[in-house]
Amino acid sequence: MNDDYRLLENIAIFLNQGYLIEDILQLCQAVSKNPNINSIKKALNEGYSLDEAIIQSNFNHLFIEFFKFFRLDNNISKAILQSLKIWKKMSETKTKLKKQLTYPCILIIFLVAFSIFIVYGLLPSVSQLFLEFDITPGFFTNLIFTLFKIIPILIIFAILILIIASSITIYAIKKQYYQLLDFLVQHVFITKATIQKYYSLKFALYYNELLEIGYDSTDIIVMLYQKIDDSDIKMLIYEIYLKILEGEDLEKIISEFIYFEPLLVTCFKLLYHDNRKQKSMSNYLTLSLDNLNHHISKIIKIAVVFVYCFTAVFVIMVYVSIIIPMMNVVNNL
Repeated sequence: MNDDYRLLENIAIFLNQGYLIEDILQLCQAVSKNPNINSIKKALNEGYSLDEAIIQSNFNHLFIEFFKFFRLDNNISKAILQSLKIWKKMSETKTKLKKQLTYPCILIIFLVAFSIFIVYGLLPSVSQLFLEFDITPGFFTNLIFTLFKIIPILIIFAILILIIASSITIYAIKKQYYQLLDFLVQHVFITKATIQKYYSLKFALYYNELLEIGYDSTDIIVMLYQKIDDSDIKMLIYEIYLKILEGEDLEKIISEFIYFEPLLVTCFKLLYHDNRKQKSMSNYLTLSLDNLNHHISKIIKIAVVFVYCFTAVFVIMVYVSIIIPMMNVVNNL
């Protein structure tokens, strides 16, 4: 937990215990030098309410987004704790993903560096060596040299495409360019799953909070449309809301919505026909994150095997195409 998390958690706890906000901030300032304390104090002195002061402070964007939503129906302390719960869950997931991706990223960097070394370091030196010893490369050697030049370029090209596609996707999501997002979902395979996963999780987080309170499925969409303010799924909720007004069935809307992954659609259908009073999408959230971790682990295994195989094949090819011909020349001297 970072300093902001502790500060907000302490504020919520002390508010629940009935302390005045001025006393709470004074107490927090005694144990922490978090600049947001002074920011909240300044906003309160200027006449803003506590929730507005928190929103104006420099807290995590995800926390602020959910806090704006939860504060409308809850007291401040409960809204803070609910927002912190989601922030903590998402932060833990992000940290876990970063740890999982660290090793393959290092391997990819090694592979790129190794590829550059092959093209610009090794091959020119070997070609010069062949000239000095008057060695005429055979067909097999020329083929291997050509592969040495092509494969690294393909690897670097593939990595660049992945980086560019990821950057465009992140930019489109942050700026909410839905025309671009529509294109990416419908025509770019490598970005489709990422976009659908992001919006499915975001929708499920909001939807689940109201579902667990006991709201009806359709009423939840209406409430989300009315209450979501600063969120990148507002336009998606608006589209769903318009289709409901046109008389379409919510199950059909969710099933055909291009921004939702198949897992969400399946879980929503099961939930939609569930007659129990207490409903929750927590199963989807758990399954979705587990599924994400599974796919990342699978990609990591493939990446590791690919790097090791590439290195092993390269060593064998170097031995066959360079070392053996050079040894033959030395033996003939």
